[in-house]
Amino acid sequence: MKHFAFISLLVFLQLGVASASDDFKSKYPFYAKSAKTHQMKVLHSGIAALEARLRMIETAEESIEMEYFIFNANPSVRLLMQAVKERKKERPNLKVRILIDKSAAVFSFDEFYAKFLKKVGIQVRYYNAASIFQISTVQFRNHRKLFVVDGREAITGGRNLDDDYFDLSHHYNFNDRDIWVKGEIVTAMEKSFDQYWQAGITERPSNPKRPVLIKRYNKKDQERLDRNYRENLIRYRNRYYAAKKLLKESDEDRELLAKARGLGSIKLDELNTYLCKDVTFATDLPGGNFKTRLESNNYKETFRILRQTIMERVLAVDEKIFIDSPYLLLSPRTRKALNFLLDNKKQVSAYTNSLGSTDAVYVASVFNPEVKKWTGKEGFNVYLHRGAALPGTETIDEEIKKAVWGTHSKTLVFDDDEVMVGTFNIDNRSSFYNSEMALFCNGNKALARDVLDNIEQRTNAGVHLGKDGRPDDGTDLLANSGTFKKMIYHLLKGPAWILQFLL
Repeated sequence: MKHFAFISLLVFLQLGVASASDDFKSKYPFYAKSAKTHQMKVLHSGIAALEARLRMIETAEESIEMEYFIFNANPSVRLLMQAVKERKKERPNLKVRILIDKSAAVFSFDEFYAKFLKKVGIQVRYYNAASIFQISTVQFRNHRKLFVVDGREAITGGRNLDDDYFDLSHHYNFNDRDIWVKGEIVTAMEKSFDQYWQAGITERPSNPKRPVLIKRYNKKDQERLDRNYRENLIRYRNRYYAAKKLLKESDEDRELLAKARGLGSIKLDELNTYLCKDVTFATDLPGGNFKTRLESNNYKETFRILRQTIMERVLAVDEKIFIDSPYLLLSPRTRKALNFLLDNKKQVSAYTNSLGSTDAVYVASVFNPEVKKWTGKEGFNVYLHRGAALPGTETIDEEIKKAVWGTHSKTLVFDDDEVMVGTFNIDNRSSFYNSEMALFCNGNKALARDVLDNIEQRTNAGVHLGKDGRPDDGTDLLANSGTFKKMIYHLLKGPAWILQFLL
């Protein structure tokens, strides 16, 4: 990949981006490079991604680490946790740690689940339990997604742990992408997990407390307390028994496991294994919050490593870049970078959600008006996913195909020879607030072609936006959206535009 050095240097300075010699490059394990040969597989299929994780659990000898933004105790997660439990029986000394972000918006894997996992030797911790009233600090989420076994192989990418990400939901599924890697870079990935596990804003789950009946002499007060006690006890028991089901294998679990592994094995075994000798791992540092952002002399160099790593590659593009992201919300820095690329005759293409395919209506409320400012520029192309399953999608039953499908991949392809797969969205949250991570493979054109071919399949099933920011095929920009969703879309236009720095 050629570097137009002088112009790039000026833009680096203008955008405040660290150069390759700057201090963040020495922040191991948050930034690591390797020239040793690594094995890699690109996991485009959700059901194959689930099978890959199950196989990793089956071969674990020393340790398993899981770190996710969303970790829901639904059927797919039950399968994973039951597999871990069985492996723990076979390898009692197996160390298993699970780190879950405690965002009030999505958190559900509470201390009841943690209690039952602890009984079988699985440790759980939560990241950033700031309340919603801490308006700025609560924004600093751990958005990383990491699955590591024995420090030798790992998976990262867009997938959280939920049925939606493994092609198993009858309501909504994500077209996503992970990358499996085996090689020395995994050591850095595992060590970065250790740093998040030990971070000051990480906490151990509290022990669930059974409600206690309080006695009062006043009859009216006692009636109220009795009623509250009964309601709290019902909630306690519901949470207790829901958590208890997590590790208890049922007939439904066994049936789902057989179906998922049957199709997942076929899809996983179809994949090519690529060899990459130029590998980079980059992730943001833990502990970022409102206070550290105020007190840090240089917050972006101290915490925001991945953003800088991506920007280096963006500004060094020789001919073209492809962006595959569920959100395409530009910040002042990314606007400057995009203008720089287009002014220098680079091709920029992007694939993202339409209103019909997204579960984040507020994002579409900002994106649709803004994208019109760019579609008329030479060299810029945007494709929207429409909300249906992609042609050729295979699922364990036909009803799943009828669900709404959205894109959730976080992938960049630089020219035809470097690929980034990770957790970084093109939005302000990933740029300024969330902790993110990604793997880069440079120099393997076959791997890059694999990713580009898959993206092309997705764009062919989508719709291209013309110069006026509307679909080329003459369809409605808001197609495949119900009346209520459209109403919310229009109501959110003003508030979402004002608050887009948080989106």
